[in-house]
Amino acid sequence: MSMVVNPKEALQLVFTLVWFVGAASWLILVAEFLGVFLLQRWAFRFGPRAITREEEEPCPLALGVMGEGQTENLKYRVLEENQCLFRRKYKLFEVRFNTPLEIKGSISWKEGKLITVGRYPFGAMIFSFCFLVGWTAGSVVATTKGEVHGIPFLLIGWAAVGGMLIFSRWIEMKRFREYAAEMKSALGGNPDGIR
Repeated sequence: MSMVVNPKEALQLVFTLVWFVGAASWLILVAEFLGVFLLQRWAFRFGPRAITREEEEPCPLALGVMGEGQTENLKYRVLEENQCLFRRKYKLFEVRFNTPLEIKGSISWKEGKLITVGRYPFGAMIFSFCFLVGWTAGSVVATTKGEVHGIPFLLIGWAAVGGMLIFSRWIEMKRFREYAAEMKSALGGNPDGIR
C-alpha cells in the first residue's frame, strides 16, 4: 500500500502548523517581555546570541553587590555569582523607533574575564521564522493554482520581513553597544564600551 501525498494539501498543512506555532510565539513573546521587564534570570538565557564580548579585566566592584539599580537609560539587577542583567529603561512618554529585535543583555565576570552577552528575543525570532515559512507555503499554493501573483507575493513578503530584520538588527546592535558601555561604566568598568 503506497501513500500518495498531495503537495497542495501538504503545503496547507505546513501553513496551518506554522500558523499555530506563530500564534503560540505571541504567548512566548509576552512571557519573555514580562521576564525581561522584571529582570528575571530565565528570560535572559533564551534567544539567539546577538553579540558576545570577552575582555580581560578585573572584576568591577559593583558586580559584588547584589541588588537593582538604574542609569539614565538602563535598569539592571546584579545577581550572585558576579552576574548582572540589564535592559533599556522603559519610559511612559517616549518617542523611539521600536523594533522586534530589542537585545537584552548580561555581564558576568569569570576567571579574569568580563563577558558581555546580548540576546535577541526568542519569541520574535520564532514568529519571524513562522511568518516566512507560512508566507512561502501560501505563495507556493497560490502559484500551483495557476495564480500569477504567487511569485511576486512571495518576493514581497520575504523582502519586507528580511528588510525589517536586517534594519532592526543594525539599529539594535548600535543601541546595545551603547547600553553595554553605559552598564560597564555604571559597574565601575571601562567606560570605552564594546566595539
